[in-house]
Amino acid sequence: ISHDRLSSDKEKQFFTIIKQAFSQKRKQLAGTIPPLVSKEKLIEFLTQQKLPVTARPEELSFEEWVKLVD
Repeated sequence: ISHDRLSSDKEKQFFTIIKQAFSQKRKQLAGTIPPLVSKEKLIEFLTQQKLPVTARPEELSFEEWVKLVD
């Protein structure tokens, strides 16, 4: 990831969250990434991005993943 998008600390967090989100097949984000991202923050983010709260990891674009971590 370009360092103008995320700092090195955020980049590490980005990959940790991505790995956790995709670690379980057919699971919704709300069931896989808390406690790395609070459920409240996740729901707020999904709502702002006009995504369903039942979204699965593969439904987010790269840019949306970056915004979630940032």
